[in-house]
Amino acid sequence: MRARQRHLNPGHLGMACAFDARFISGLSNNDALTTWNDRTANARNATQATTAKKPTYKTGELNGNPGLSFDGGDGLQVASFNASILASAHVVFKASANGIVYERGTFSGDNGCSYIYTTTGDTTLFRGTAISAYNRAIDWGIGSTWRLVGHEANGTHTSHQFFIDGALQSMSSTVANNPTGSYSLALNIGARNNATSLFMTGSIAALTFGPFLESPARRRLQNSLGYSFKLACS
Repeated sequence: MRARQRHLNPGHLGMACAFDARFISGLSNNDALTTWNDRTANARNATQATTAKKPTYKTGELNGNPGLSFDGGDGLQVASFNASILASAHVVFKASANGIVYERGTFSGDNGCSYIYTTTGDTTLFRGTAISAYNRAIDWGIGSTWRLVGHEANGTHTSHQFFIDGALQSMSSTVANNPTGSYSLALNIGARNNATSLFMTGSIAALTFGPFLESPARRRLQNSLGYSFKLACS
């Protein structure tokens, strides 16, 4: 793998925000995390002010790398920022119980919502002026197996794609419209709406969110995350 892929900062691909547990400093194993700093120049940090809802920093969580543990009652939030629904999100995580891995906005109220959810129903969704959603097999995301998961959408349902460990997945279409639009919304990690519901139980090591990535850039990002966390990536 080329050095530029091994040491890629997702900000160089135009990501709106990017989080990587390897770059957390000042914490020891089992410390609560208040702020997960954004690696891009946008300084869109993910925070949690409520002590009981803060994830726990864990060393040696994934192949010698650290991660954040979410206990089924934790969550982080990035303050609202404007971004197109033509979007990309990639997450390194494991889960032992179903919940929201990430969600931008809230599906029940806000246009512009997108999310990755670890159970059946709408596994991967983009909701703009219309909704594009796909479903995977029940409980696809649980079992405490580390995965590199991502989805991409470029304004059409057919461009909406879902990847696990770099491999494009065959999905069942649940809502087949073409989402468009740009929205100012918060981004939530590990739960819905600043840790109020749909809590994930598991761990997250990295997350990126930003504009849709064409195939070469997407593969650079996926390969970089796979290499960094020693995960096989197709």
